Amino acid sequence: MAEHDDPPSTATAPEQIALIYPWLPPAVIEAYTVAWNGGAVDPWAIIRTDTRYDEWFPGNKVDDGSVRYSEFNYARVREEYADALRSVDLEPSNFDDQITNMIAGERTPREFATGLHDVQSRIISASDGIRQYYADLLGITDLSTASLIAAYLDPDNADEILTGQIDVALVGGSALERGFDILPDLAQQLESEGLVRSTASDLFGRAAGLVPILDILAKRHNDSDDDFDINEFLAADFFKDPAQNLRMRRALARERASFSGGSQLRRSQSGAGVGLIAE
Repeated sequence: MAEHDDPPSTATAPEQIALIYPWLPPAVIEAYTVAWNGGAVDPWAIIRTDTRYDEWFPGNKVDDGSVRYSEFNYARVREEYADALRSVDLEPSNFDDQITNMIAGERTPREFATGLHDVQSRIISASDGIRQYYADLLGITDLSTASLIAAYLDPDNADEILTGQIDVALVGGSALERGFDILPDLAQQLESEGLVRSTASDLFGRAAGLVPILDILAKRHNDSDDDFDINEFLAADFFKDPAQNLRMRRALARERASFSGGSQLRRSQSGAGVGLIAE
């Protein structure tokens, strides 16, 4: 597609304008023809005052009446956004509003493509638990990569919020894979305190081994609280809450002492600790 800044030098028919600007909507071609045949030196200046301009070039007009892109470049920019969407297997026509918002927000196609591919790579590499947690955060049921990316592009959601939700899902999904369905607010708090996917896996791995035991010990040793759940474990182990940390250390110390009296850890066939029994 070559840019043509100079209009024809003679009275022009719509067919000729269409040959010069084949990407223009018919209504714009008509307006251009009228402006040129009416003696306008710059038909685009006339077109930019047309009340239909925002319909023809949505997002391109600035408040002061100027435009972000020449009309030729506007078409090229929209196509670059469309190419970025096609590269992640999304149909551009489904995202017209999002493209318009990015033009109005002056987010370049390159910035958009970079963010899009970053989200795609993180979703593709995500485990089923992380995908599920992310989908739950977004309120969708389809866990496909395309569906999750489409949710990322939902105009009702800000990019920075959804990018943060992916980080939260990395934490919440790691918990879910270990059998702990933690609330998004807690996952957000853990993420904001520096918990990332690799350390989350270790943290919830420890929790899977200790929480069932600590829950039994809380009941066995007449703890002030008669249970010990994942929230209390995280308070003790990750957030270093003094009261919960003391509860955990005391429970484990008491049980270690009771081992000398003949108690033993019962394990499942997989080898995981599932409870404590006395001989």
